[in-house]
Amino acid sequence: MPIRFRDRLSFKQARNTVVIAFILGLFLSLFQVITDYQSQDQQIDATIETYIAITRTPAARIAYNIDKELANELVLGLIESPTIVRAEIVDPSGAALAAVSKEPQQDKARPFTDMLFGASRTYIRELKVPFDEDEKLGWLKIVADTRPISIQFFDRSIVTMVTGLVRTFLLSLVLFIMLYLMLTKPLLTLTDRMVEHPEDSNKIQLPEPKGHENDEIGLLTRTINHYLNNIHHHLHHRRLAEEQLREHLAELETIIARRTREIRKNNETLEKTNRQLEKARSQAMETASQRAKQLSSLSHEIRTPLNALLGMLSIALDEELTEVQRQRLTIARDSGSHLIRLLNDILDLSRLESGKMILEEIPFDLRSSLEDVVVLTGQSTFAKGVPVFCDIDPTLPEEVVGDPTRFHQVITNLVGNAAKFTDEGEIRIWLDCQKTSDCSLEIMLNISDTGIGIPESALDEIFKPFAQASSDTSRRFGGSGMGLPLTQSIVSNMGGQLSVISEPGEGSTFSVKLPFRYETGTEKAPEPFDIKGNQLVLDCSEALQSCCSHLLTHWDISHRQTSHMDPGNLSGEWADILITEHEETARSASEENPSLKVIYAAHTPLENSPDTLVWLPLPLTRTLLIQVLEKTQTISHQVSQALPEALNTSKRKGSHYSVLVVEDNPINRMVAEGMLEQLGYKVELAHNGESCLEACQHNTYDLILMDCNMPVMDGFTTTRRLRDQIDTRETPIIALTANALNEHRKQCLEAGMNDHLAKPFNKEQLEGTLSRWLTA
Repeated sequence: MPIRFRDRLSFKQARNTVVIAFILGLFLSLFQVITDYQSQDQQIDATIETYIAITRTPAARIAYNIDKELANELVLGLIESPTIVRAEIVDPSGAALAAVSKEPQQDKARPFTDMLFGASRTYIRELKVPFDEDEKLGWLKIVADTRPISIQFFDRSIVTMVTGLVRTFLLSLVLFIMLYLMLTKPLLTLTDRMVEHPEDSNKIQLPEPKGHENDEIGLLTRTINHYLNNIHHHLHHRRLAEEQLREHLAELETIIARRTREIRKNNETLEKTNRQLEKARSQAMETASQRAKQLSSLSHEIRTPLNALLGMLSIALDEELTEVQRQRLTIARDSGSHLIRLLNDILDLSRLESGKMILEEIPFDLRSSLEDVVVLTGQSTFAKGVPVFCDIDPTLPEEVVGDPTRFHQVITNLVGNAAKFTDEGEIRIWLDCQKTSDCSLEIMLNISDTGIGIPESALDEIFKPFAQASSDTSRRFGGSGMGLPLTQSIVSNMGGQLSVISEPGEGSTFSVKLPFRYETGTEKAPEPFDIKGNQLVLDCSEALQSCCSHLLTHWDISHRQTSHMDPGNLSGEWADILITEHEETARSASEENPSLKVIYAAHTPLENSPDTLVWLPLPLTRTLLIQVLEKTQTISHQVSQALPEALNTSKRKGSHYSVLVVEDNPINRMVAEGMLEQLGYKVELAHNGESCLEACQHNTYDLILMDCNMPVMDGFTTTRRLRDQIDTRETPIIALTANALNEHRKQCLEAGMNDHLAKPFNKEQLEGTLSRWLTA
């Protein structure tokens, strides 16, 4: 295909050369014009200065002699110059001795000359004679026209520019011809030879252009010949390879066809197997669903008699009994409670296996939840002489967002295990928190004990359902082996991690890492009032000192730590408050130093203690420490009355609220009736949903306890009917059901019930639920 003229290299080179030469020539021409302009501008001044130099002396003598006739002749002579348009001799008084002028010449170039050099230039020189230079004779004034001299500059500029353009054009033409002859034509000849060469030739050899054997074109020709021969050689081998490839492809097609038949046969077998697996999977899913239904039904059937059993035991324990009777009934109640916990663990494992466990996302007080478990555990381990210490990061927000029920279940299992397997030493719990963003944090909870420990070979087994570290452990401590597997599953569902470090005979440390969210503004924690100016001394064990010191440091309260000390060394000047867990130190310090406020930290208060002695119940919590520190500032009360309200175990009695119990089981009706009467409520009973509706038509109730599964009319239908009636539309309705799964709770709420109370329940749970809805 021929190359277009504009695409030829010679044209591109010539074009580029012309452009460069034109720009360069234009630049040089402009430089020459500018130089000529400056020279011409100076020439105008030089020409007039020449006239002034010639006429200045004669004009001075004329002015000295005041000869007007000679003055006129002088200015007439000056005006003859084409450059001068006005000449004037002025005496010292400013009067013209002689003056003459003429009109400047006008033409088309006049505006350009006026723009570049100005229309005219005026020159004034003072007149003096050599023999009397002090005398002022006047001035010589000449006005020059720039046009006669500047027009010469225009003529030369045009010639310069035209000459430069012509030179540029001729140079470009010469370069174009040279580049065409020396470069483009040999390259075109070389290209034509390559195109004309037959494709089936065994060897390609391009001739070298004449005159270019030793230059770049000759080298290019030899290089092309070399590469063309290599290409021809490779093409020849490629043809041979293609022939071999076609043979191999034919063999491969045969193999593929055979393999395809085999794969098709295997696919048919696999599809048959998949159908069998799908059928087995469907059967397994159906079996799992039936098992879940059976488990739910079994849970309902077990909870119903357990509710009656535990309810009756609870009612009986509130009556007058002998010690032996009370002990036996307490054992029966505790055994029933253990059975309920075991049943709950089985249900939770079933939920986790079926993926039906739903985590709540609600604000709750994580610190209080942990401290409640610690206080209950500490009271149970106190009998064995095993103290429980809880050290919680003071920077923990007051409320976090998560599932309080599952978190309580996790810490209850872990702390309960530590208490069960520890007979001596201590149990230490510490919680650290780290904020990962503006609204999220991560807690690290560690539960460390000095119990029997776990062998390294059993660390993985303890997280499997129904497995324990050893058979000896199972015989000695009992247990179902579901606590740790359930705890690990809950922690994983909450997005956390559970790990353990243990050594036989040295104890164990379980670590739980959990993420939570928190609301901005909930970081502010309560602090004791009017305490910061006091000096405190901590005279207690290392673990208790650490718990107190972290809180006191966070509150910016000055304190010192010491071991078992002599109370006589303390004075009101050196310290204001003493916290000690030594009975002797507490008594003597309180008696010998009246100004010193003494806090006795123990599980039980001192008998016959001084009035200035304040009891701090153990295990330590932040709320108790704040209450006790504030109580030291108002020590006028008797310490026996200073027991924190949080530890007051007196039962709150119900007021004169009327409650309707709708229950088909007669024993469960008796249980609910007995508990409610002991709590001080007015109770009426209904056997099913229809009798409930009939009772509500004649009476008004403050709250209704509604069983869900009843004959004639169940609790869900009854609740919907009650919500349709104006009188009972706002009445609180609490579900009583042995179904403890989340979906059952959701079903109760969707039916219009306000809350859910799972059977079996104790009197404290019933009282808490009623108080929440009757005092709302």
